[in-house]
Amino acid sequence: MEKVKKVKIHRLQCYIYSKLVLIVLSWQILWRTARKLFINEGKALSFFKASKTLIHRKLGDLREILIFGRSSMQRFMDQFYDLSKTNHILEKRRKEPNSMQRMLFCLDREYMAI
Repeated sequence: MEKVKKVKIHRLQCYIYSKLVLIVLSWQILWRTARKLFINEGKALSFFKASKTLIHRKLGDLREILIFGRSSMQRFMDQFYDLSKTNHILEKRRKEPNSMQRMLFCLDREYMAI
């Protein structure tokens, strides 16, 4: 703790807000990809695998789109979907339902109870 240097409060707030925006944006990208993958392919997305790829390999592409406008967000989403289709599939364990199937089951039960 003694090696942490002091920073201005505004700088710290800016850093924290930027990380929060990154988390929210990443979650939106992952959720839309997971939904599209489940609807089109019937497969569940591994959020862990996809988030690692998004943060470590695709963050620069996302920065280019948002800050410089060098590409389109739709193209980025299509490329990330294609990558997720092959690399980010959730592995099924012993004939148990995956997370997306469990969520749909719970939603169906709530819907039927109404």
